[in-house]
Parts: sequence; structure tokens; C-alpha cells
Amino acid sequence: MDDDYYQELKERLREFAEERDWDQFHSPKNLSMALIAETAELIEHFQWLKEEESSLIQGDKLEAVRMELADIQIYLIRIADKLNVDLLDAVEKKITPIGTEQAPAVIEVEEAPKTIAVLPFVDISPEKDQEYFMDGLSEELLNRLSDIQGLKVTARASSFYFRDKNEKPQVIAEELGVHYLLDGSVRRDGEQLRITAQLIDGSDGFYNGHAREDSRSLMNVTFRLPSP
Repeated sequence: MDDDYYQELKERLREFAEERDWDQFHSPKNLSMALIAETAELIEHFQWLKEEESSLIQGDKLEAVRMELADIQIYLIRIADKLNVDLLDAVEKKITPIGTEQAPAVIEVEEAPKTIAVLPFVDISPEKDQEYFMDGLSEELLNRLSDIQGLKVTARASSFYFRDKNEKPQVIAEELGVHYLLDGSVRRDGEQLRITAQLIDGSDGFYNGHAREDSRSLMNVTFRLPSP
């Protein structure tokens, strides 16, 4: 992708969002959460395949993967645009061999870490057959949150201990020693998939934000999950 085409694509995506009045929802935070969900959908296409099978997909399956990759690239470009990040330059720096350019100075600021636990998502599908997908989604969210600097995430074994336990959020948060809980549900009915997530304040048990996805594309989903 050359720079001229990248700039053109970025402008077309701006117009695309403005025409549908989606720009109000496309904050970097909302877009990054949408990106996580799209990544989870991409994983769904491969999770039951053997290693060699994953390289041989074709037809409708390949087309579905192609569309997921397009969604992921759209969100990447939109996030970079919102933050005024030159994505092509960032990629170039990422793949430039170490030692060929001067590393930027890093100023570290100490701050009390925030803490969060990702609880197992609940299967509310009619067939009750989405446990593997739900666990994969929860673990993907856990891994993504673990990459955020200044945020400590409870280990999977600790947070998944509360699966099917009817405890108040305040009790779970206290037991795990976290500020926030992230939980949600998955409902699949045929080809329809709905994923709902809620961010809960562990001090009072009230929702601090929510997100819902009930289509194959997340371009029109409002994500309001605040940073802990």
C-alpha cells in the first residue's frame, strides 16, 4: 500500500463514517474494542481447523475471512486517523532492524496500576453450545487487556473460578482484588450472533459501560467501555 493510496483510503473511510453518522461513535477507545471483537470473529473461522487445513480454506469460507480482515484493517486505519498516527511510517519503523535508527527517549511516569478481571461470558444461545467460543472470546479480551500499560489483569484461572457462581460483583471484585469486572454474554441463533459486554465498577456493582454486537459487521456498534 503506497502513501497516496493510503491517504485516499483514509479519506474515503472518513466520508463513509460521516455519511452514516458513525463518527460520533468512532473514538479510539470504541474502535479498539470493536477491533477486539472483529479479531475474535476472525479466530472463529480457524479455531476448529487443523494447522494444515487453515492454509487451505477457499470458497465462502475464504470470502468470510477476507471480509473479517477488511473490517480489521478499516478499524486500524480509523484508529490511526483519530490519533493522527502515520500508520505506514509506524509499520516501517516496526520492521526496521534494531540499531539502524536512534531509539526515542522514554520517560517513565509511575502511576498506581488499575486492575480488572475478565469473567467467563454466559451462553444464552438456544442450543447452549457456545462454551468454546465464549471461553476463547473471554481469553482474547484478557490477553488484549494484558497488553495495556498500567493495567493489571487477573489470571484466567482466578477469574474463571467464578463461572456459574451467583456472587455479587462487589464480592467477586473484593475476592480478586480488582477495581473493575468485565463480563458479558453470547447468543447465537443460526447465523445470527450477538455479543454483549459490560464493564462493572467493583466498588458498587454498577455498570460503567456496555457494548453490543449483533451483526457480522461492527461498523455501526457503539462501544462505551471507559478505560479503568
